[in-house]
Amino acid sequence: MMDHTRDDLMQVIIVLDVAALEQADFIQITDYVAMIALAQIDPDVDPAYPSILDLFSEEGTQEPVMTRWDRAYLQALYGAPQTASTTGANLSSIALNLARELGLSEEEETLGPTD
Repeated sequence: MMDHTRDDLMQVIIVLDVAALEQADFIQITDYVAMIALAQIDPDVDPAYPSILDLFSEEGTQEPVMTRWDRAYLQALYGAPQTASTTGANLSSIALNLARELGLSEEEETLGPTD
């Protein structure tokens, strides 16, 4: 049975901690907010690859802008058809697109934010 559910992002409300803004510049903040909003990722995620998502992580490296992985993830997420009948199939499609965007082999395809 085909799932005809749609997920339309119409607006986003972002709440930023003013004290946290002192830790980063304007470009880093806008890239971070874009990644969180567009990918609808938990801001507390601990990515396995260099990412703008590490911006406020105590042990992570602050990236100056969205990384290659960040851009590839967004391209894979929005480029993958979301028409499969199961969530797992949709996730597989995103993972394949991500691997393709990054030019990875099949063994390296299991990439995504780790929550």
